[in-house]
Amino acid sequence: MRTLLPDPAPAPFDELLERRRRWGADRRDEVWKGVLHMSPPASHEHERLVMKLGYLLTPYAEKRGLELTGAVGIGTEDDYRVPDLALHHPGAAEQWHPSAALAVEIVSPGDESWDKLPFYAVHQVEELLIVDPAKRAVDWLALEEEGYRAVPAQPLGGARGGRARRGDRLAVATASTTRTARREDRASGADSNATAWPAPRDPEEVERYFRHYLSDNGRKLYAAAARIEQHRGPGYTLSDIAANLSLEYGSALSIHRTSGRSARRWKAETGTEAPIQLVWIGYDWVDEEQGMRTRYQLPPGVTEVIARLS
Repeated sequence: MRTLLPDPAPAPFDELLERRRRWGADRRDEVWKGVLHMSPPASHEHERLVMKLGYLLTPYAEKRGLELTGAVGIGTEDDYRVPDLALHHPGAAEQWHPSAALAVEIVSPGDESWDKLPFYAVHQVEELLIVDPAKRAVDWLALEEEGYRAVPAQPLGGARGGRARRGDRLAVATASTTRTARREDRASGADSNATAWPAPRDPEEVERYFRHYLSDNGRKLYAAAARIEQHRGPGYTLSDIAANLSLEYGSALSIHRTSGRSARRWKAETGTEAPIQLVWIGYDWVDEEQGMRTRYQLPPGVTEVIARLS
């Protein structure tokens, strides 16, 4: 359950925060773009698993010259996430870590582990290890250009540091376990990666952005996304958009990145987020590419406007 409080918060709430600080109960609280996310104390089994993973990771971290920590803040004081464990390159910040070599998230019922992936990607966290005790599944993800990609039992630093020797691998579940769990989720209608939708945008803003801010290629990219969404609904990948445009994946990725300039220009001029964007809604396994790919949707109401203008 999430609760909204007035700003400034009432005195009893400030007293609660102070008690949590004194008791050490706030060490896994997080701030998401200025919004405090309070976490309950971890369960006995959760902490036992943290200790075990820390024990297993220590010798591999030492071999790679990495530093192992527990719950530390990745980000800035007003926008940070707290993994259960993390590995850092030497010289890491004392408190607010701009990034990490590896972040470990142990999934608890109702937590936000999967919702943190876009934040970790923006902050260039090189690898993620997400452990789900309830599913008996492990996801090891490596950061690539489009986002995180699932890899098998991964050598620490291996996604970026070349091939590792057999003895360097951590004994974790392979990606086949992940695929099985994800397919079960889809069959039951569940989506562990779902995120909140943005509010519907003003159609006039959408049209102005489409006509006057996007490049020709940007308009083509979003028009393709709208066609796909009208035909089969949300949840498509950048590879799907590339195929719709008869482009190579790398070309579609380049257009997508370039559209970020239009978004920054719009925000600088209006103070609001761009009305047309590919909204992250999760990750899925793509058999043809043998990896995880980001799934997208256009914001509410945008598809209809683009279809009319295209």
